[in-house]
Amino acid sequence: MLCFEDAHAQFSGFHVQHFNSENGLPNSIKGMLYDSNGYLWLATESGLVRFDGTHFRYIDKTESGSPVTRLVTVDTTAAGDIFVQAEAGRYFRVTANHFLQPADKSILRKGIENTSVTPDLANAVFSRCRKKFGDGQLQEWALPNIMNSSRSYLNSFTIAGGHYIFLNHKSQVIVADTGLQRFQVVRLAFSGHREKSSTAISPGSLSLLPCGNKVLLRYGDSIFQMQFRPDYSAAALRAILPAGEIPNIIGLLELPEQNIYIAGTLTDGIYVLRRQEFSTVRNSDRDANVFYATVPLGSDGVFTPRGLLTPERFVPLGMDCSLFSMLKTSRGTYYLNRRDYLKGGILEFDSSLQLVQEIYFPRNGISCFRECRDGSIWLSAIGYFMGRLVKDSVLWQTRPAGLPADFPVAAFVEAGPNVFWIAGSMGIAKVDFNKYTAHWVPELNNKAIRNLYLDEKGTLWIATYGNGFYAWYDNRLTSFPVDQDQYLNFVHTFLPDHSGRFWLTTNHGLFVVATADLYRYLSDPKKTPYYYYFDHTAGMSTSEFNGGGIPAGIVLGNGKFSLPTMNGLVQFFADSIRPVFPDAAFFLDKVMADTTELSTVFPLTVPCGKERLQFYFSSPYFGNTRNQQIIYRIDKEDNPWHVLKSDQVIELNNLKKGEHTIWLRKPSGFGKDGEILRRFDFTVEPMFTETVVFRLMLLLLAALLAYGLYRLRIRLLLMRQQRLEKEVLEKTREQQALIGNLELVVSELEASQDELHKLIQFKEYLAMIVTHDLQSPLRFLADAIDRLQEPAGSYNSNAEAADLGREIRKTTRNIHQFVNDFHVWIKNINLHGQIDPAPVHLSTLLEELQDFFRELQKSRGNVISTNVPPGTWVDTNYQLLKIILRNIIDNANKHTRGGLVMIRTEASDGLVSIAISDDGTGMKPAVREKILKHARDENLFSYGKESDALGFGYRFVTDFCKLMKIELDIENNIQGGTKVVLRGLKHCPVPQATAEIKQQLWPQVS
Repeated sequence: MLCFEDAHAQFSGFHVQHFNSENGLPNSIKGMLYDSNGYLWLATESGLVRFDGTHFRYIDKTESGSPVTRLVTVDTTAAGDIFVQAEAGRYFRVTANHFLQPADKSILRKGIENTSVTPDLANAVFSRCRKKFGDGQLQEWALPNIMNSSRSYLNSFTIAGGHYIFLNHKSQVIVADTGLQRFQVVRLAFSGHREKSSTAISPGSLSLLPCGNKVLLRYGDSIFQMQFRPDYSAAALRAILPAGEIPNIIGLLELPEQNIYIAGTLTDGIYVLRRQEFSTVRNSDRDANVFYATVPLGSDGVFTPRGLLTPERFVPLGMDCSLFSMLKTSRGTYYLNRRDYLKGGILEFDSSLQLVQEIYFPRNGISCFRECRDGSIWLSAIGYFMGRLVKDSVLWQTRPAGLPADFPVAAFVEAGPNVFWIAGSMGIAKVDFNKYTAHWVPELNNKAIRNLYLDEKGTLWIATYGNGFYAWYDNRLTSFPVDQDQYLNFVHTFLPDHSGRFWLTTNHGLFVVATADLYRYLSDPKKTPYYYYFDHTAGMSTSEFNGGGIPAGIVLGNGKFSLPTMNGLVQFFADSIRPVFPDAAFFLDKVMADTTELSTVFPLTVPCGKERLQFYFSSPYFGNTRNQQIIYRIDKEDNPWHVLKSDQVIELNNLKKGEHTIWLRKPSGFGKDGEILRRFDFTVEPMFTETVVFRLMLLLLAALLAYGLYRLRIRLLLMRQQRLEKEVLEKTREQQALIGNLELVVSELEASQDELHKLIQFKEYLAMIVTHDLQSPLRFLADAIDRLQEPAGSYNSNAEAADLGREIRKTTRNIHQFVNDFHVWIKNINLHGQIDPAPVHLSTLLEELQDFFRELQKSRGNVISTNVPPGTWVDTNYQLLKIILRNIIDNANKHTRGGLVMIRTEASDGLVSIAISDDGTGMKPAVREKILKHARDENLFSYGKESDALGFGYRFVTDFCKLMKIELDIENNIQGGTKVVLRGLKHCPVPQATAEIKQQLWPQVS
């Protein structure tokens, strides 16, 4: 007879996982919630616990570290957040950082009091009932029994359909309206039994269990769903779940999409009951449950080498047959291999299992039977290679050329008329008995091949023992990746269903994979197929399936798959099984930097100096943990992927500063879109020595040091420059000595840096000034002296001699004036722009200049006129202003003949402007632009090719204007001539007559 045995007898059809204080969960469960992310939240006496199907995470403290315990319920707020209620009416909301934040009743969803049972509600109902009982308005049987110490309100009081439902002290089910005006006892009707009042049930044996919108009743070792009549007078009970000996169940969560029930208890944690979709059929003889080759018989029968196995009985065959090869033909006949030494051979049975014929041959050992498309029966046998049945004999085939004599054929499939793929422990070859040729697949040499399957597309699927599985597709061999545990290294068979999937048996469980994913991998090896895994927890008596027999898996007449194992036949309807895929998202639960817990709120920043980082991830999944295959990668796309450990913690050591990324990926189902990929970005703060601030500080320090050295060098160079300048000034009086000193300075400056190079240019510039401006006057003096030394008779008249004397005086005066201006200019260059201003009387200064130009203006036929108020005083340097005005007037006089040179002043807002205009030939625009450009140059005393082109007169003007902060402007008049304006002279009141002022007003005094 047959025997169906489950892992736990009291939970038939379910796999049970128990979690309590022995494996990390507090025993006292007060409330349960399954959220939209796939987490199970548990309110316990010890605090809030979150369960992801594998790991428990305690959330039992506020952000300040205060513990939150003795919880009574867990639910969601109106905003969808998780909240808990603790004793004494305290409420807490779960924050993003997994702390409990104190809150008030305003977080509760509207109407939650009509769907959720809380201690406050239960106590309020009890108090109102007690009051009505005390007032004589209520009988004792209508009192709720929630205060009984042996029972809790959690499993004796609930809400459904706008009614309170509770148990009284006699374990009767009572229904009352929420106004507590109408009470009645509910009659219970068990399936297959008459209705009866719950008074007939022994006290203490009932429990009310909330389950979403359902009301469940536990009675004995079963849980029933209550289906109330409209008037609530009676309820039909339908058994939905075994309860076994689970104590003190307070509630049940149903997850239908995962085929799971979760039972919470007051004293023993939680029980996870997963419905099993597989069953195991076994022989009552425990020693005869190792199966290999089988074939279908009838609707649900299995014909094995030992006999007929049906759900009702086992009929022994009574013959010793090989366990490894059987065949059911398209005609409904059966072939077996008899192992009897004297009567060994092939047995043929008809569809009624009547022996039709027996073909004898010695040394038998048939490894594989196959029926070809033409209906012929082929077989392979040890010692005989391959043969074809012809009536009552076997026509053995000669081995094709190129095939070793000892090549064992363990499996073969037809590839065409008289063409076969043959395989065994030495590899695989394609043989053609029409031509007697054999073509090897060299990649599979000496690989043990157990089974072959040729699909409708002509693809050959190859199962090996120890080397995974392959496909011969498009005339090339492809090796498929295996699962993380490498169970698929040992594949026994390929069994297709009608849903586009392959079922693969192994030594360590059963896999199902989408054939489309396999073909996608054949086209693109980057698209790794997802293998969904089943083990004994799905209803199998063992996870070890058997291979080596052909066929190694069959489809029964009723459509069930039947797979041989080491302990029975695993049977199931393949197309009705829908895998529970791990399709929940990834979440970051905690980050530890050494011993410091960091915030998990993004953007995530890791402080500097942390050597060890631990990232705690979770992705809730209540299925078989082997189906959640999470891999991760750090940073770059070309970095390798790693398998995430079972604790789901990624540990990183000594990360460099900067931005980093953790990539998490897992398959979430079949198909090209069956994958979840998420990135988690975080930043490791740099050490202070790695920050931009530190580098800027270093740069600043280096700059300060360089600047200090630079300033020291400049100071030394300036000191040297000052010494050189002093030497230059001393040697200026003597031209030859000056040139010699300049050459010496040039030779010294050539060895210096850019600053010394400027000094060299400066010396050359000084030499040009002296040689240029003194050359002509000195030559004139030399000629004049020569003429004076001539005999007196050589002169035309005394008047000519007098004119010559005046010219000598004029020239000498000009030389004196040039040397004086040059001395002032050099002095101010050495002073680096420092001048001593003093009150200057403009009228006196201009009168002195008029006297200076009296002879010069006559020679040009010009008139120099001034229009200056006599009381105009300015605060400036007398000598420098005099040089500026003299050079401007001199330039105007040179470029004007028979004209007027006018000097005017204007005073406004404490400033005085001096305008010198002429009606001469005017100034060329290019010259004007160069003068103004030099005047606006920020460098106080600049020199070069552009400044050389100005002429030394305007060179004095522009340099001294910049030195005295006088704005210089030059305008060309439309009628002809030039107007030069000096702006920015400070007006000052009439000063006291100091020695310097007296010198201005009465030069003859000095």
